[in-house]
Amino acid sequence: YYDMAEAWRLDYVLEKAREKGIYVLLCLMNHGQLQSGGLTGQFNDNPYVAARGGPLARPEDFWRDETAIDLFKRRLRYIVSRWGYSPHVLAWELWNEVELTDNYNFEQVAEWHDSMARYLVHIDPYRHLITTSSDPRFGGLDSMDLLTVHRYGPAGFLDIGGAMHSMVNGLLESYQKPVLVSEFGADWRWFDDPYTTK
Repeated sequence: YYDMAEAWRLDYVLEKAREKGIYVLLCLMNHGQLQSGGLTGQFNDNPYVAARGGPLARPEDFWRDETAIDLFKRRLRYIVSRWGYSPHVLAWELWNEVELTDNYNFEQVAEWHDSMARYLVHIDPYRHLITTSSDPRFGGLDSMDLLTVHRYGPAGFLDIGGAMHSMVNGLLESYQKPVLVSEFGADWRWFDDPYTTK
């Protein structure tokens, strides 16, 4: 079931993007949805969780559970059918910070990404770009059109300009595909007394 009020909000965002000449990196899932605890854990509210009628007992089951895969493909069909028309969707971003999901296993998660990206290519007549964030190893997948990476300090990040330049050049050299730095900051901590307030 899809919340039509929320879907309309995205209709509105994409219309405003068209009016203003903005291109949207449309993120479809975030790490909290497969985190069972911590500051950003949202697994207990995830419709895929068994306690809410879904197929998953644990967050990490998402990557291999056939029912979850089928449900996610249905979701992709809806998203492409509703918003795929827009040239202001720069790319479908499958996940935001997928490496922060519970019991992250890169090989398993990469296999899921490859499968979903191939499915998107099959159902999207407009051939939007496909990406995910922010483990740079996804640059090695042919199914990812660009790298979407994040970089936060404070450790090793006092020279933000130099660190960003070095990171982007290294990724371009390694993967030979475009690199989009979609998040960065002097400090990743937004709670208590972060370095950025000093």
